[in-house]
Amino acid sequence: MLRNSLKISGERAETFLQQVITSKVSSLKSGGVLSSLLLDKDACLLDIITLKREGEDNFLMVCSNPKKTKLAKSWLEELSNGYVIFDEDILVKINGPVVIEETQVVASSLVRRERKDITKTIYKNHPELFSLSKPYFIGQKRLREIISFSKPEKKIYNFKNLRLSASKKEKLKRTPLYREHLKRGARMISFAGWEMPIFYSNIIREHQAVRSAAALFDIGHMGIIEIKGKGATNFLNIITTNYVWCLKNGESFYAFILSPDGEVMDDVMVYRRNKKDYFLVCNSINQEKIRHWLNSVNSKQYLIDENYPEKEIEEKVILRNLKEQKTILALQGPNSLSILKNIIAKDDVRRLKKLQKREFMETSISGKEVMVAYTGYTGEKIGFELFVSPAESIFIWNSILKEGKELGVIPAGLGARDSTRIEAGFPLYGHELAGKFNISPIEAGLGFYVKFHKPYFIGREALLRKKISNKIILFEMLEKAIPREGYPVIFQGKKIGEVTSGTFSPSANKYIGLAYVALDIGKEFEIEIRGKNYKAKII
Repeated sequence: MLRNSLKISGERAETFLQQVITSKVSSLKSGGVLSSLLLDKDACLLDIITLKREGEDNFLMVCSNPKKTKLAKSWLEELSNGYVIFDEDILVKINGPVVIEETQVVASSLVRRERKDITKTIYKNHPELFSLSKPYFIGQKRLREIISFSKPEKKIYNFKNLRLSASKKEKLKRTPLYREHLKRGARMISFAGWEMPIFYSNIIREHQAVRSAAALFDIGHMGIIEIKGKGATNFLNIITTNYVWCLKNGESFYAFILSPDGEVMDDVMVYRRNKKDYFLVCNSINQEKIRHWLNSVNSKQYLIDENYPEKEIEEKVILRNLKEQKTILALQGPNSLSILKNIIAKDDVRRLKKLQKREFMETSISGKEVMVAYTGYTGEKIGFELFVSPAESIFIWNSILKEGKELGVIPAGLGARDSTRIEAGFPLYGHELAGKFNISPIEAGLGFYVKFHKPYFIGREALLRKKISNKIILFEMLEKAIPREGYPVIFQGKKIGEVTSGTFSPSANKYIGLAYVALDIGKEFEIEIRGKNYKAKII
């Protein structure tokens, strides 16, 4: 017997259906069939459906009630286009779009009939139709109110007790370029458990090189973690605040990793090679914590949502620490592109010139493999980060400095990296994010990177509930005085915040800083420095 059915296809078809029906779609293999339910936001039954997977991104859906096929098609189209409210949280959207077409199939072996259409009764008789461990499906919230579930035993992850950096007794780590820094006269300091150069000549000169020519930074202290496997995209979509499905191959974006209670665990860059192969870069001080957290979530043994303890990732992924395989250099400044054009493989120069912000490409320098990413942390319009083998990093470091000498490139340390990022208004973990004030991405002015329209990511609900009464501002001193972290911000005679970072800006020839202040601060205010108030204003 021929029956009307719905063909659902597209790159996002699987994750779309995973959020729309109650069963676990990701476990369905090609040619496989499962029964499931279409629910509305109140967990009321729209219809019992049968789903068949015909390929990686192609599915057939058959309604048990043939008269509801057109209704189901309309419902799915509205969800795909984002034009219908399907959750009490009106911000939420289903991951689309997908293509939905009517077709006909021989359905005698596919249709499952169920006389009773009460969701509670169906769960009692057919609990296998409900995959409660999914991060989200329509009607999931309401189900917890109308059905009693036994809570799974899961561990509570306490990331605050995890060591964040090396203790004083531990030997400082060194990047592969450590001896090169010493040869060039770098002043070395302890930073997040690493021995790193703070400057070579002086911070102002290195800062100016970033703005007027180019500067080369060793950022090999940063953490690099690989995420691979069929579930990699969905894993990162749950772990991070940004919308991973918007990334194309060869693109990257900025995002946050939150704890279940909505606190910032780190801010990261996520890079997509393909939908089964990603890697992320995290802050040096947090790399141990982030690796441990990702492995804990991946184990499915830890609680990721206190309100819905059943929730877990859809499919385990392969996680790998890439610190032994990769280190990172940052070439930043207006002459960066010209320098790279002179040293990369000639066949790749045209691709490099076409590279857009946040894109990356695989190439080589003198036959040595390099991944070049159009990203950076200095606020420069032109700047790149190079992912290279630790064994070949010395050769590439010296090649850039040698071939780029006429274009003004010089080595730069963490001092210029900090002053340029403050000048650009970029946050630093522990200062303008998290830290003693537990500063959220919204307060830091970075809400764009938090996609609340995603039905679920870890920490979403807690972050939505957080009361916002403060914000991060970028300011300049109107009087000659140096703002330092912890200095009080005074407005109308009252302390309304604190300086979180301060520096001298060679570009503006002024002292500038970032501060965490009350929302109602005026444009002009004062900074208290050693008992005296100095005028400042928001930039």
